[in-house]
Amino acid sequence: MTENRKNSTLSLLCIAVLGAVLIVPTARAASFESDAASTDWDNAAAWTAGSGFPGAGDDVLIHHNRVIDGPEAFGSSASNSYWSTASTHLDLDADTLTHSGNSTFHLTAASCVIGCLGSPKGWTFSNAVGSTFSHEVASTLTLTCGLFNSDQGGFVNNGTFRFTVPTGSAVATLSLARSVWFKNHGKIQNISGGQVNILNSVAESSSFSNDVGAVIESLGDGSILQVRVQRIMDGGGTWLAMTNAEVRIDALLTAGGVLGVSPNTVYHGDTASTGVVDIAGDWAVDILGTAKGHVTLGLKNALRINTDVSMDIDTTQAAGGTDANGVAGTIMWGGTTMDVEQYTLTLDSPVSISAGNTQFTSSGPGKTGRVVNAVGNTFTHARAGSLTIRCADSATAGTKFENRGTFIFTTAIGSVAAISPANAFKNISGATVRAQLSSGSCGFTSSGELSNQGTLEVLSGKLDVASTMKFPQFDSGALTGGTYDVTGTLDLNRAASITIIDTNTIVRLRGSSATFTEFDGNLATVNGSFGLYS
Repeated sequence: MTENRKNSTLSLLCIAVLGAVLIVPTARAASFESDAASTDWDNAAAWTAGSGFPGAGDDVLIHHNRVIDGPEAFGSSASNSYWSTASTHLDLDADTLTHSGNSTFHLTAASCVIGCLGSPKGWTFSNAVGSTFSHEVASTLTLTCGLFNSDQGGFVNNGTFRFTVPTGSAVATLSLARSVWFKNHGKIQNISGGQVNILNSVAESSSFSNDVGAVIESLGDGSILQVRVQRIMDGGGTWLAMTNAEVRIDALLTAGGVLGVSPNTVYHGDTASTGVVDIAGDWAVDILGTAKGHVTLGLKNALRINTDVSMDIDTTQAAGGTDANGVAGTIMWGGTTMDVEQYTLTLDSPVSISAGNTQFTSSGPGKTGRVVNAVGNTFTHARAGSLTIRCADSATAGTKFENRGTFIFTTAIGSVAAISPANAFKNISGATVRAQLSSGSCGFTSSGELSNQGTLEVLSGKLDVASTMKFPQFDSGALTGGTYDVTGTLDLNRAASITIIDTNTIVRLRGSSATFTEFDGNLATVNGSFGLYS
């Protein structure tokens, strides 16, 4: 009897469990197409297909404005979703719309908007892990928030945000308007074969972040992905350019420029296919991270600092850019302007100039910025062109390049031009300026100053100092400081010959072909050191 009761009880439990299983709702998998009857996402009248309104597991076809008033979701791996009518708007107010389901949401319409047009509200569009938001039109998708400086709305990308604009069409743009933010935790990808932009206007205060483990990549011949917003923060993500493509980091100064970067940040330009990552724009923090392959500094756009900044990037895996004169193990810089204003840029990473004429400048009147090649660092001038040091107010102020490490000329006709008397190249005690040419000459030109308290070393070729340059260590025939180590030819182009080697001054002439032009047999006094070496 007891056994029968146990069996009966067990049977009732099984029935109850089976009933529970049977009433579990099945997963949604409906298709919804928007209707003009209503703009409300959660109103059945707003949709002409499906039952009720879309949710997670459903795909959508959007032709009209939609207002989201509450947390909503859509997306199905079984079928793609589309946003296909121009100038329509997803108005999220203070709510969240999630695209999920390992699906693809195709934006095929121009001039569309996500966000809220009224007062600032905390909206979020979330592209979930495994899902793809596909920007497929040569036009602008705008993310917007109600007011400036409110930081109360934005786009979170946990999946893939992809640009697939047809090659040869106009530029595709993701515009971050007002104070909206874009947070990349997944992947942003340009596979279009053309240029795409993530940007905002200079009058606004949006922000863009690329977080640890996230990737921004440009793939395919001719693909360019430019991020040009006011506030960029990188928490340790990767900027990747592959297959003859480019990624350009170009922050705007108005709201601070680059405000955050991590030592774990990776700039990776593919060497096998001349992919390039270019670091430019306005920086308010130290430039940190790791350079792999082809990484350039201010090559595509100008670089400017708005506080004292140090560049300390690991370049052991860098290839020195795509130029034929690129120097392995360096970040390549050239062809544009680096504006230091009244601040100091300290280079703790090896840099090579191997593209066109370039310049360091202090913009505006009274600016006295400095560029410092740090102790132990190497700056290589590897181009037949000019590195110009100049200031907008040449009469009263000047830009200074301070070499505390090693500055090397490796190409003939490579020069440093200090424009106007107030601008100067200072070779500090313990530092070296080295000429190492296969042939020809290099040197210092224009009317600024070359000061040598360190070593001028000519291993090969000729190092020229223009007669118009001030050279404080030469005074009325006396060489009054620095070390001069000459195997090739050194010409200071002074009117007088050297008659005195003063204290704390060293001259070494190495080999029968060593020539120091100002030594013409009139040396009378040696208070420092003079040596001839075979």
